[in-house]
Amino acid sequence: MSLDQFRAALSAACQEAGGNSAWATRHGVTPSYVSQTLAMLRTPGPKLLDAMRWRKVVTYEPVAAHEPARVGRK
Repeated sequence: MSLDQFRAALSAACQEAGGNSAWATRHGVTPSYVSQTLAMLRTPGPKLLDAMRWRKVVTYEPVAAHEPARVGRK
């Protein structure tokens, strides 16, 4: 799932709870943290992920053979 899908799920959970503040209070996070995450100003950290019962998973995949290598770039 993508970060956008997480934000959509968080937004829906907040709406169901009666707003960002209500959801945040119930789950032990600050309303500003929720609002900033929804506004794409912050990425969700452990407290928010735990409250939503999600986890962050990092993956790696091979580059297609026809794409040039990006040597020396970060």
